[in-house]
Amino acid sequence: MGEQTYTVIDLQKLEIESREVYIERALYAGQTIMFVGAQKTGKSYFAEQLSACMAAGVDWGNGRMAIPKPLGILYVLTEGTGWDMAERLNPITRLLDDVSIFKSNWMGWRPEQLDLSSMDGIGMFQLLQYLEDLKIQVLFIDSLYSSFKGSVNSDETVSAVASTIGAIKTRFPRLSIVILHHEHRKHKDQKGEWQDEGAEAFAGSWVISAMGDAMWMYSTKGNEHELFREFETGNVRSRLQGLHPFRVDLDEETGILTAMPRDLGDPEVQAQLKIQAYVNGIPKTSFFEWTRGRGVNDKSTYRHLKHLRDEGIIDEVETDGVKTLHMRTDSYK
Repeated sequence: MGEQTYTVIDLQKLEIESREVYIERALYAGQTIMFVGAQKTGKSYFAEQLSACMAAGVDWGNGRMAIPKPLGILYVLTEGTGWDMAERLNPITRLLDDVSIFKSNWMGWRPEQLDLSSMDGIGMFQLLQYLEDLKIQVLFIDSLYSSFKGSVNSDETVSAVASTIGAIKTRFPRLSIVILHHEHRKHKDQKGEWQDEGAEAFAGSWVISAMGDAMWMYSTKGNEHELFREFETGNVRSRLQGLHPFRVDLDEETGILTAMPRDLGDPEVQAQLKIQAYVNGIPKTSFFEWTRGRGVNDKSTYRHLKHLRDEGIIDEVETDGVKTLHMRTDSYK
């Protein structure tokens, strides 16, 4: 089958569910993802620690980013230094030391010059060589602003970047690309109130929003208790993609990012509250009947239970052949 043209017969042979998964419901082989957020929200911190887990084949955020297998990662830092990269990556590196494949699968590169608006130039030559020689499966570009010559506000220039990205993907069809990008400054409406632009809050050309197969949004939110980061899926091309939003917290002492449900409406929180309501535990069969009644598929339920067990919140006990879910006595929060 050709890479650029498809007959109806060709498309009928493509089983959508059989696409190679890099991150469940978030990233598939051959996709381009735009990771968008305001400056100083910690996008690079998140992206580097996620990239490490992808290299190791280890789920991130208690499974919220489910990564089925180890992947070859090239992290291209176009702004900042190796010291910046080390500060973000080293904390999680210590946690992955016993995963032998991690260190051989991950490489960071700070190019002296890289211009994604053209397939020419020494930087592009080096990039293509790395992708081929290292058998890279996921390329991170941090960030779009500093990865090419010209203005991000120019449709013509950004269109040239999009063409280059397309040419790279034609050469490496199974390569996925994650591009970090700054959203623009917020605008006020005619009443002087800040506009909530949601997934459209990207900087510069409209071409940027069309460049990706999906858009991940990363922002800081505040309440009466604290300031926290929030991850959510923005625009997606596939109805089969999209992650449930979650909070991201940084442990200032260790430098490790962790994830937790954003609110009480989160399915995992609802599962925890359901189990918590049964002092003597709830039979696992009854629990699954309850989740199915709420429209949650069994695969998601198994994932939520695994998260809760891994976090030490619940236990699964079998008595007289009956499996029962219990809250751990020391897990109430």
